Amino acid sequence: MDLADFKLEIGNRIGYGFPTVLGCNLAQMSSLQVNITLTDTSEAATIIIQDPDHEKPVFSFERQVGCSTDALREAAKGLHTIVAEHSLVLPSNVRKRAAFEHFQALA
Repeated sequence: MDLADFKLEIGNRIGYGFPTVLGCNLAQMSSLQVNITLTDTSEAATIIIQDPDHEKPVFSFERQVGCSTDALREAAKGLHTIVAEHSLVLPSNVRKRAAFEHFQALA
């Protein structure tokens, strides 16, 4: 959580003896749609992150048969950059969310 940038503005207000949240600019960021398909073992088979304003995906991952752990980590590192710069709309399916979070953790 320490590395997360919530776009908060922190400052002092008269009458308080401690810093307070003055504002949040997180809503100004563009939201990207996350689409996931699962393998039989509930791992991410494909991850496609789409900007609604563009046709080409911002991020695309397709798990290959026999994919190495190093290859998965490299793909996850690419995802890490996108997650740091945009807000995401995750699928409502709990298993798909868990697969996405697991993939993120590989980075």
